[in-house]
Amino acid sequence: MITEDKEGLIKVIIFYVITGRPINAANVKTEEGITSGSSLRDVVRIYGDPFQKSENDLLGYQDMKIYYRYGNDGLTFRFKNGVLESINLTAENI
Repeated sequence: MITEDKEGLIKVIIFYVITGRPINAANVKTEEGITSGSSLRDVVRIYGDPFQKSENDLLGYQDMKIYYRYGNDGLTFRFKNGVLESINLTAENI
């Protein structure tokens, strides 16, 4: 998924690494090798401790996001029930 501002500049790119309703999985990985099947432990081992973390338990689903600064941009890894669901790159200061 790509989000752009009113001038057409890309602000957010989200790669869903597992298939969901009506979304097909992207066969992507970060430069450091994080991809579908990577665990929270894998991400933290490679990127270090996140600067922010959010957790929710909604209708039996555990949702966790961990946030990193990537230069001036933001990098977010989202896990559902412990499985990496998406990698978000936000092209702006966070």
